[in-house]
Amino acid sequence: MIKRLFILLVLIAVSASTASAQTSREEIMSDINRSGGVYYGYTAPTAKYTPAPKGYEPFYISHYGRHGSRYIVKDVQYDYTVEVLNKAHADGKLTPLGEDVRNRVLKVYAVAQRRGGELTQKGARQHEEIATRMVQNFPELFKQKDLKVEVLSSVFPRCLMSMAAFCDALKSQNPTLKITRDASNAKMEQIHNLKPEWNPTLPDEVLSLLLDDKAIWRRQLLKYEKEHIDYSRLLNNIFSDKEYIRTQVDNRKFWKYLAELTRNIQCLDIEDVCLYNIFTPEELYECWRADNFAHYAKFARYIYYPMMSTVTGKMLTAIIAQIDKDLAAGTPSVSLRFGHDTCIFSISPMMGLPGCCIASTDYDTINEEWRDYRITPMAANLQMIFYRKRGSDDVLVRVMHNEQEVCFDIESKSAPYYKWEELRQYWTDNIKNASQLEK
Repeated sequence: MIKRLFILLVLIAVSASTASAQTSREEIMSDINRSGGVYYGYTAPTAKYTPAPKGYEPFYISHYGRHGSRYIVKDVQYDYTVEVLNKAHADGKLTPLGEDVRNRVLKVYAVAQRRGGELTQKGARQHEEIATRMVQNFPELFKQKDLKVEVLSSVFPRCLMSMAAFCDALKSQNPTLKITRDASNAKMEQIHNLKPEWNPTLPDEVLSLLLDDKAIWRRQLLKYEKEHIDYSRLLNNIFSDKEYIRTQVDNRKFWKYLAELTRNIQCLDIEDVCLYNIFTPEELYECWRADNFAHYAKFARYIYYPMMSTVTGKMLTAIIAQIDKDLAAGTPSVSLRFGHDTCIFSISPMMGLPGCCIASTDYDTINEEWRDYRITPMAANLQMIFYRKRGSDDVLVRVMHNEQEVCFDIESKSAPYYKWEELRQYWTDNIKNASQLEK
């Protein structure tokens, strides 16, 4: 009830506009769950697909999927929030609203405790539904007996569980599928190569970008947060003693963790708990802008560290190599990969996906053009569907981002269907040129 009322108030506060013309603020205010950014729940597509050119039928699919909805990555984010609220409760320093917030947080904690980073049941269902639609969308391929399906997953449990849900759903549609599953540290460089344990050649420059507290983007982010986010309003509403806040609460840390917990609730099967109304809509929007900027700065267009392109380019190169290998085999098949938002963020500009290619250091421009909840919501996916026609050597490919057709900056009389040799060259050129982008 609280959640529905809050969303209704947000909708009333925003003037009507078409989705295509909406600013990021309008888009988030029309669905406050989008303020969750990468926590945003997957939305099933509603648009109709363009029919394949006459005579062409699907015979191969290459797929990369992000894991489904999960709990917050680190248990400490739950633990610290509860610890602060419990201590303030014991010390008599919570306002009536603070006591109410504590009770709501404890309900979430009862479900989420010690589950940091794990897949939720909602996340498993997302992959079951995507797999079911894949079979329904490409029956010519999936009706075949003994169709080979090769699957590679990140070693993280949330990815393994996503893979299992997806494969089980496929198998339920066609029990004859020959599914081979693999997950190994030895193959993580193809899935998630931004950690030194999986990529021994990871440049120091990239490690600095990801981990160094003094990285350029982190200093800028702190500056933007100070300019746009007032932590004191919320804290003064929750705690009854300003001196207690000053001496006992890490203001930024508590605010950020509570905001993270608030926006992650949409990933859980909890219908009677909502925390959105303890923040203002504008605070949630500014929180999203800060997180969105951080994701862009680390993983997207390589403005700060062009060296990142040489690292992430390997992931797209590995996908292209697998496609070439499977096409050369000549038999219908499916290649599935299950990984993380970092990979989709990283390879999207190299692929030339709409909304992913902006090159900017301007805080406001980035957040208007590049929106993480569009690019990598929970269970985000890239599907490359290959078509052929009897009597023709041409192989056509249609790319779908989150099950939405993609048009590229390539001349084609049959877009969104492209000749594979032309799209392959486009991607190869982008990989080669990415490291030369201006800082």
